Amino acid sequence: MLDWRFDRDTHKLEGTGEVVGVGIWGEGNVDAEDAEEPGGHEAEGEEEGWPPGTNIAFCCDAYVVADAIMEEACQGQPFLKLWEIAIHPRYQNQGLGTSLMKEFMGEIETKNVQAVLGASKEGLGLYEKFGFERIKEMDFDLEKYSAGEIKGREKHVVMWRPRTRTLEGCAVQVEDHS
Repeated sequence: MLDWRFDRDTHKLEGTGEVVGVGIWGEGNVDAEDAEEPGGHEAEGEEEGWPPGTNIAFCCDAYVVADAIMEEACQGQPFLKLWEIAIHPRYQNQGLGTSLMKEFMGEIETKNVQAVLGASKEGLGLYEKFGFERIKEMDFDLEKYSAGEIKGREKHVVMWRPRTRTLEGCAVQVEDHS
């Protein structure tokens, strides 16, 4: 079973004594075999390995399936996964997300690996600015996961960025599918 307590690095932005933003990333470590068919899961909290109160059906249909897509895109090569960037609403649109992305990108460059993430509509522009490409768009009917309490649809976009190679002092992005 998928273990939700992945080995992740957490990076905080603090201002005036409060955390105003957080970025969480780490080495990819979800096996594609952990992905199961969408929709085939028990009610909330009934499956071992998930935190209490988790909507298991949604997590499996969204996150586990997305992780399998990410694993496939990386073709067995090392990668970093951006798990989350979140900025307190009062501090959004002030460059804090960009600041966290620059830190994440620095780690990608240092380790010379490709990177993956799952994006909401709010983060797409930021991630594309840093060279991430859309590889799969997933569309969810929220009513299915909320017993009819929440209406509407939500998009989740799986994104990938190839590793960067340096050739004679020039940084070049190449897709390495060897």
